[in-house]
Amino acid sequence: MNKIDILIVDDNLKKAEKIVNIIRKCKYSFEHDMAVNIVQAKRALKDKSYDLVILDIQLPNRTGDKIKKDGGVELLKSLGKGSLHHPTHIIGLSAYTESIEESLSSFTEKSLVLIQFDETVDEWEKQLLEKINQIGRSKSSKYRIEEMNYDYDIAILCALEDPELKSILRLDCQWEQLEVANDNVSDYYRGTIERDGEEIKIVATSSPQMGMPATSIMATKLIANFKPKYLVMTGIAAGVKGKVDLGDVIVADNCWDYESGKKVSNDDGKRELLPDYKPLRLSSALGASVRRLSRKHDVLSNIRNDWQGQVPNTSLKIHLGDLASGSSVVTDSEVVGEIQRHARKLLGIEMEAYGVHLAADLSTEPSPQAIVIKSVCDFADSSKNDDYQSYAAYTSARVLYYLAMNEWKY
Repeated sequence: MNKIDILIVDDNLKKAEKIVNIIRKCKYSFEHDMAVNIVQAKRALKDKSYDLVILDIQLPNRTGDKIKKDGGVELLKSLGKGSLHHPTHIIGLSAYTESIEESLSSFTEKSLVLIQFDETVDEWEKQLLEKINQIGRSKSSKYRIEEMNYDYDIAILCALEDPELKSILRLDCQWEQLEVANDNVSDYYRGTIERDGEEIKIVATSSPQMGMPATSIMATKLIANFKPKYLVMTGIAAGVKGKVDLGDVIVADNCWDYESGKKVSNDDGKRELLPDYKPLRLSSALGASVRRLSRKHDVLSNIRNDWQGQVPNTSLKIHLGDLASGSSVVTDSEVVGEIQRHARKLLGIEMEAYGVHLAADLSTEPSPQAIVIKSVCDFADSSKNDDYQSYAAYTSARVLYYLAMNEWKY
């Protein structure tokens, strides 16, 4: 791993020695340089780009000059200007309460740390050491990810070959079947789309069966074999009546296993679930891309109108919210009502979303960003039928295609 490069800017050699002793306790390799005045510090910052500068507030311009009460702040304001490299991190460290109070705004407006140095207590030592270890962890993680690049841009997983995967393979992605060594269980398809002169690489497959166990295994295989930046599931789900309409697209902003918890008998002798949900969230960036598309009513109208079969009598909408996963197909509205008791913002239920997010969350680096895009084909009640399954699979696939072509970064 690369070393942490540190510059200590302090004219008090005794204090600087204590700082070095703290740095030596960090868990990561480091190199440090010293500057005892502003001129020396600027010279060092011209020659080298540092991961961390530990900066005293009261500094002379040159050795032997009068101490400037705001010398450190003066240096801080000059960083990044002219030929001075701006360090990745800066920590202010002063023994003078007055200096800290007068300099605090200059540090906080740049979201920088300012620590009170007091050799009679060890609080400053703990703060400094923790910050240095944070920098080490961050640099170590960045170094590893740079060494482990993504191979594919998007990996798509469907729970059903028909109609879900078939809807994906109808997208204009130049699909071709892909052979994967030592995997005789799954069929994979490789596709590409071009955006701004760049090729977006895609792989798609379906699970051998519905449900979270099979989905988690397939998602893990996709991650291991193809190292995708985005791990996507499209397909169908049951919606909560009154909150979504048939054909509407639900993107899971928050998903969990609604059967997770403890089953007990209540006072009436009835079985009851005491839930212990462990939700997983969509990334903020992906959520923002979905919200932008949800406001583009012309795009959604075109998707609806392009369908050649039966369509619901409502406009197509996208909903970003709660989607719960369970182990079975539900045709009982009371089951939905029971889940809503613990999740009043519930938009829909299905059998796989949590497995996709969990596989991504627990994956080895480089970890993909997971997103589940499912469209409403029924309301999980006694009127459940297959009339809108193909339409729902189509709308979820088209929403994915638009996001991939117009919103996501690669």
